[in-house]
Amino acid sequence: MGKRLYRDIEIHGRVYPTLQAAAAHFGCTAQNIANQIKAGRAHRIGAGRQKIEPCPVRIRGVDYASAREAGVALGVTAAAVWKALTENRADTVGLGPRCPNPHRSRPYSIAGLSWPSMRAAEVALGLSDGLIGKTLRRNSRAGKERIMSAVMRHKAASENRAMRAAYRDPAGDPASVPAGPAIEGGRYAITMCGQTWPSAAALSQALGLNESYVSEALRFGRRGLVVEKVKALLVREAGETSSQGGRGSTRAEGAEWARDRAA
Repeated sequence: MGKRLYRDIEIHGRVYPTLQAAAAHFGCTAQNIANQIKAGRAHRIGAGRQKIEPCPVRIRGVDYASAREAGVALGVTAAAVWKALTENRADTVGLGPRCPNPHRSRPYSIAGLSWPSMRAAEVALGLSDGLIGKTLRRNSRAGKERIMSAVMRHKAASENRAMRAAYRDPAGDPASVPAGPAIEGGRYAITMCGQTWPSAAALSQALGLNESYVSEALRFGRRGLVVEKVKALLVREAGETSSQGGRGSTRAEGAEWARDRAA
């Protein structure tokens, strides 16, 4: 077959008798004109050097001339538009995160503790950004020791907060651990049922028990038992005081009056 000949070529609404005439008008070669016509890009002849041909897109029933135009209208980048189109979720583009994990982060767990992502773990443990991921990729022994040390410190701090929270009377009275500094010697005052003792050891001695009884009971969540013992102690003391002060004809009546007052 012979070479294809172009005659009466229409470009931008104007008709040119030959390729050479069109090329002379647009300042290019005849071969360039022929190539553009073969590729269906006659509308781009004479427009200068351009990037990729823009492709129209449709998002939620609205047509846009290009992904860039759609991105400008929806407040996202052109890359985000193309990504949504390739993942078959064009209906959600520009509407914000549509899943609980928009950044595709992976949960991280160590020593019984869990976080929604490595970054969340680094923030909670006070580690530098990217340390956990770098340690896992390199299998670094020093990095693992550093992470484990941070985990142990975090656990110790959590247990300390839990123990401090346990030092509270169910009735609402704070049982030790004040916001201010400790009493001399590092001891904290214990307040229960409206009475205050300089330390847990002092309260234990007042109850006639081992010096570490109160501190261990509060630490292991047996504060209710301590409160009952404190109430019994206050009832006994109030009963003795009331009997001596003439508030009851007998010791039993004085104790009953003190019990009613404590309640």
